[in-house]
Amino acid sequence: MSRHDLYVSCNLFCNQFFSPTLPSDIENILIETGIKPEHLRVELTERALLENTEIVLANMKALKRLGVKILLDDFGTGYSSLSYLHRFPIDVLKIDRSFINNVHEHENNRAIIKTIVDLATNLNMATVGEGIENAEDAKLLQKMDCAYGQGFYYAKPMPASEMERYITRKE
Repeated sequence: MSRHDLYVSCNLFCNQFFSPTLPSDIENILIETGIKPEHLRVELTERALLENTEIVLANMKALKRLGVKILLDDFGTGYSSLSYLHRFPIDVLKIDRSFINNVHEHENNRAIIKTIVDLATNLNMATVGEGIENAEDAKLLQKMDCAYGQGFYYAKPMPASEMERYITRKE
């Protein structure tokens, strides 16, 4: 992994996504930090799609025009509605950790995950398995064509100062 393969993901609260200044705020942050728009991932939950849908949709489209990727966090829990997937410009579905945790031991969860991965693939979206904590689950998700993984198996949360050493060590 090189630094060019890294992305910055940030979770936004619903009220942040409802702000009409969100696209310009993010554009200013990109300019300030020097992060390329294609390396920024903005995460929101399905709840954000339920309220103020027109402003959320407008903000999502504006972010997409900037080159920012949009991830739907905790997919499969809460309000899961397939109508979101064709109405909103979503790039990535993040499969909720409740399906991922020890998936190698749970056949029903494997079926759900495979269905989500296939659905995302057919809609030209990628998938992230959240909460991967062991090698068995990581390998199984790879076999199911889940594009990305996230969890303690890869790394525990760490301060920025440690992250730089971690990335350098991995290169």
